[in-house]
Amino acid sequence: MGSPKFFVPGASNDEEALRIYGRLKNRLAETSDAKLAGDRIFRIIHRVGQTTMAAEVGRPHPHAGRTVVAILFEPQRNRFHVCTPTRGVKSTIPVRREDVDAVELFEGD
Repeated sequence: MGSPKFFVPGASNDEEALRIYGRLKNRLAETSDAKLAGDRIFRIIHRVGQTTMAAEVGRPHPHAGRTVVAILFEPQRNRFHVCTPTRGVKSTIPVRREDVDAVELFEGD
């Protein structure tokens, strides 16, 4: 089974998904001076303590319990930002690169 085509949960079509995703990236860049990578990330497998979990767009994050809307990577700070409806731009779920075991991009990315 391959990676899915890019989507944003709740978006009614591809254009809306791209708009929402672009706004998330822009707000995060503006509010935290983040320089975000261009890859559109579908899923990361990461560790929290001794527990391994998946953060996957469209599914509830096992630690936060909210649906993951987007996963963004910030190379300069070497961390991922997991965005949920309640942890969007000002308060993402940060995941250090060294805690990530696997990254899966959306199809075509």
